[in-house]
Amino acid sequence: MTENVVNSEIDQTYSKLRAVLVQKKCKISAETQPTSLVAVQGSIWGTSAKTAQKKLTYTLKQDGSKTRITATAQLTSRYKNLTLAGVVLSLVLLSVCVWMALDLQSSKGFWSWLTVSSGGFDSLKAALFVRLTAFLAIFLVFSLAFEAYVIVKVRSGIRIFAQEIVTSIQV
Repeated sequence: MTENVVNSEIDQTYSKLRAVLVQKKCKISAETQPTSLVAVQGSIWGTSAKTAQKKLTYTLKQDGSKTRITATAQLTSRYKNLTLAGVVLSLVLLSVCVWMALDLQSSKGFWSWLTVSSGGFDSLKAALFVRLTAFLAIFLVFSLAFEAYVIVKVRSGIRIFAQEIVTSIQV
């Protein structure tokens, strides 16, 4: 949550704030003129604070001849749910890859049917599948680490985006 004071009346500040939000491609989802605005900006596929889907809430309060603006920003539930679903799917796939890689090292495992050639266990095929699943597991570990980095970066930057909008209407 950030708070700023603008040197203008509440109606004028509200109009400027609304215009800036529309200019920044924000979709106004709720408003109570002239005291509050709620907007949604970004995409569920966004990977930065500017492109990630977020809910911006602005509360305006008259303070003499000035206006006090309180801004809050949070990721939308759609963005959070999509991210969670991706992480869970990656973890499930990672678990299956690790299980396959470990299981294929013997000829009697659950996944050994993948390595049958001419009615018998094919150790070359097993080694190939072990390398393939190990490579996929390593790739998934790196993609999960990257996803964690994106989440931390986006969460720390969305407040700054909300603040930039308030700063842009300063008179």
